[in-house]
Amino acid sequence: MARKEVELSIFRCDPQSEVAPHYDRVKVEVDPQQPVTVLDILLRVQQQHLPDLALSYSCRAGQCGSCTLKIDGVNRLACKTMVDKDTLTIEPRDNCEVIRDLVVDAEGDLERLLEGRTGFRSRLKPPHRIKPEEYSRLSGIRECIECLACMSACPVRSVTDKYKGPMAMRSLARFAFDPRTSGVEGHLRHALRSGCHYCTACRRCTYSCDKGIDIAKDSVVALRRGIYQDSSLRELVPKNIVAVTEAIEGAGNLFRLDNIERADIWSWQVEDELDLSSLVNREAKVAYFVGCLTSFKVSLDFIAQNTVRILHRIGEDFTILGPEEFCCGLPSHLAGAGEEFLEQNIRALEKLGIERLLCTCPGCYKAFKILYPERLGHGLPFQVQHLTEYISQKLDAGDLRFAHAVPLRAAWHDPCDLGRHCGVYDEPRRILKEAGVEVVELGTNRDNSRCCGQGGLLPIVDEEVSIALAKQRIQEVRDAGVSALVTACPSCLDQFRKVQDGLELYDISEIILKAL
Repeated sequence: MARKEVELSIFRCDPQSEVAPHYDRVKVEVDPQQPVTVLDILLRVQQQHLPDLALSYSCRAGQCGSCTLKIDGVNRLACKTMVDKDTLTIEPRDNCEVIRDLVVDAEGDLERLLEGRTGFRSRLKPPHRIKPEEYSRLSGIRECIECLACMSACPVRSVTDKYKGPMAMRSLARFAFDPRTSGVEGHLRHALRSGCHYCTACRRCTYSCDKGIDIAKDSVVALRRGIYQDSSLRELVPKNIVAVTEAIEGAGNLFRLDNIERADIWSWQVEDELDLSSLVNREAKVAYFVGCLTSFKVSLDFIAQNTVRILHRIGEDFTILGPEEFCCGLPSHLAGAGEEFLEQNIRALEKLGIERLLCTCPGCYKAFKILYPERLGHGLPFQVQHLTEYISQKLDAGDLRFAHAVPLRAAWHDPCDLGRHCGVYDEPRRILKEAGVEVVELGTNRDNSRCCGQGGLLPIVDEEVSIALAKQRIQEVRDAGVSALVTACPSCLDQFRKVQDGLELYDISEIILKAL
């Protein structure tokens, strides 16, 4: 029977030895017809090639979490990760001190986990039974086997100790939201002390989790909501977060500006090509939801200008809401504040009879695509697309062809809300390649892409930590040997500009407009 070789690059390090850390390359034969895990191969390597290789494992069934490693850049269980490639890079998991080879010191993460366990006190009499529907709310976060993969994947944990990490948040949420628990306020206070407002909600922890636990949604945001809505804890919420939520509630936008100026601020700059005032709040097939950042921040309004020019040039029948557009509500949701925003924008869009809603902000896109249907309990009466999906669809159908090549070699940054939250990866890459851009993949990309640090309201909680994450991402661009970076998120672009250090930065709308 035909066999194939798998080549492994295995990290080796012995602090007690004078030999510098390095990678050993080993080739192992496998039967392509027989499923094999990374742990299986490593044990074979240990037996046949590197008898002194240090690695940790125990149950081999995905229940103990002992074998968490960084496999091709992703922190996950070796016993559950199947070998489906001809080459693999195996390293110790991130955010830990290496004891030897693939074995790390997990004591710090375990201490943080213990700090998050404030104890469980029930207000019910034995046998402490709860209803199935009450248990279902907790069933997801109870699946955790404490493998620590999420702690290694968390970008915030790599730059600060102010955040106790995703697993600590999960543990606190498990206690705080169990209907049998007494003293819920104590758990919420502990979440505050553990830095629950430091999470960027990027979901990188979920991608590393073998159980697929959505810690950002089911633990972090839920804890923030419990804190924000508890009158005794509200004063402990970071003041900037309260200010933003009050601005949205009072003015309908992040910046507490007059909402009537949403389109006026930037629309005059496209007067050479179209009269946007005639397109505001009218019946049309397509509506472009501009978003707060792109509407009100002068350094980012070029994205709105580019987008309406693109839609005009390809002959799309479109409208914008203008003064009738209100914040999508994602910041309020992330803060744990009220969600009255749900009905406002839907009513305004329904009146225009649109069939498709376009967004250039991935946060707004996620709000309409995921958050609104979840909270409303039903789908929306129109299709929701990011601009990259819309343009890619036009290219696929042959309805659009780029007339000009854009001679650029650039890295592509996957925004968290567009990628991990909404699964849009191929469309922007397709657009860039079709436009003639040479796309360079970064060390972490797609599902494993690093967060820019702008998410989850982190910049208004701790700007220094937020900037540290942006610097990490920019360093990846430098390591990739490119001098340009393209993204499709105004927040990410705004963040990278703070640390660009000579790097060329582009929004994808610029590339599309140049290619038309």
